[in-house]
Amino acid sequence: MLLDSLWSSLFRPAEGPLEIEGAVGVAIFAILASSLALPDAGRLQTGLFGTIGLAVLLFGLCLAGWFWAGSAIALLAKLAGGRGTVQATLGAIAQACWPLLLVAPCVAAGNAGLIEIRSLASVVVGVWVAVLQVAFVRRVHGLSWSRSLGAWLALLGASALTAAIVVAATGVFAVILATS
Repeated sequence: MLLDSLWSSLFRPAEGPLEIEGAVGVAIFAILASSLALPDAGRLQTGLFGTIGLAVLLFGLCLAGWFWAGSAIALLAKLAGGRGTVQATLGAIAQACWPLLLVAPCVAAGNAGLIEIRSLASVVVGVWVAVLQVAFVRRVHGLSWSRSLGAWLALLGASALTAAIVVAATGVFAVILATS
């Protein structure tokens, strides 16, 4: 099921997303976190335990982002008239992230001095993931392209607002600590 999901997402996105179980989604993010940790660990020269620690940290961040994005986009899609479930949405989001596997070689190329390749490839892969997310959420929820894109853009806006609130709260907390 894992390899079918990879193949479908990368080479047959018109047929996706496949219905996957939660464990397959977790496995997708474990693979992605491991592949993304390797080039950075090599650049930072962290050794074996540092590489494992970085992979575990990235895995945790991937899971948190997956649950945040999947839950929020499921709610936003429901508000837009969608008929899909949260589980199907989480599966669609996980499968849409498969192209992130291609970021690891791009980071390694950037570490080797090919900064332009890393930057261009990262943008292309990011757009590819975004298009897959919109397409897969559209299919899972039975939405039009415009409603699916609207739900995805609302998620992007909610994420930016959340990040701004966290940064502002951290700044206020730092000022309070500094003055006391």
